Amino acid sequence: MPSKTCLKCGHENKEFTGAPDAACPACGAIYAKVERAQRQAESAPAATPETPKPAPIAAPPAKLRGSLCAACGSTRIKRQVKGSFGIELALWLIGFLTLIFGIGFIILIIALIYSLWRMFSARVKVCAGCGSTSIIQADSPMGRRLVEELGLGPQDMQTDIPMPRVSAIVLGLAAVGIILAVATNSFTEVKGLNTPNPSNPPERQQTSKQVAMGGLKLEDFSWGTTAFDTVMEATFVIRNDSPHDVKDIVMRCRSFGESGTQLGTHTGTIYEIVQKGETRTFKDFNMGFINRQAVRARCNIHDLDVVG
Repeated sequence: MPSKTCLKCGHENKEFTGAPDAACPACGAIYAKVERAQRQAESAPAATPETPKPAPIAAPPAKLRGSLCAACGSTRIKRQVKGSFGIELALWLIGFLTLIFGIGFIILIIALIYSLWRMFSARVKVCAGCGSTSIIQADSPMGRRLVEELGLGPQDMQTDIPMPRVSAIVLGLAAVGIILAVATNSFTEVKGLNTPNPSNPPERQQTSKQVAMGGLKLEDFSWGTTAFDTVMEATFVIRNDSPHDVKDIVMRCRSFGESGTQLGTHTGTIYEIVQKGETRTFKDFNMGFINRQAVRARCNIHDLDVVG
């Protein structure tokens, strides 16, 4: 007896009789109906899948110009020059005022460097509302998110407000002031450099000292050693032919060896007064340490002070 396999459930019926209405003992499906339905499905044309319509392309977002403050959301942003205008102006004013004391040029140079730095340095973006420097571009991702949160649109955005370079104005005024000061030579007249004063005490003291130096003479001197030939002692005979009394006479001696080589220089100050027209002798004056090989010495009057 032939067998029959059910096309619906796959069961093999080994007791198939071949009757037209024979059914599958496992699922109850009639073999003839199942086979006819399968033949119709195979002969029918395959359904063409429906092609999906492409989604519409979204328009690119409008470009946002300008900047906004990340701290307060303000769109009023200004470009500010670095540094302080007050400090710059103060430096120029102090420089001009201190010209009469001789230190104004140093301060003016500092002011010039500060002004040039302010002029040529990059400007800083600052919020005109809160003064914050946390500025972001409106067209950046963070800027767009902030614009959306604040409900702003392209019409609300403003271009950055440029601030004038006030330092350039100060620099121009300072240059004019320097030219006028040099042209009129006013600061030199205030200092008194062009008006000689014949009664100037330093000049009178210097002239008196020169006269006294020319009239003070070393008449004679002798020297020897003491303290195991390590200390030089000298005797000086000084005559004052100048019209001034002198004091604090500085003596300088040079010692030489047998070969003529200079071995040292010795200086000592006689803290006494030699009046005009007077001759005085100063014995055994200590001139300090000396080389034991010294055999000759030369001495002279090196300096002095005028009494009064």
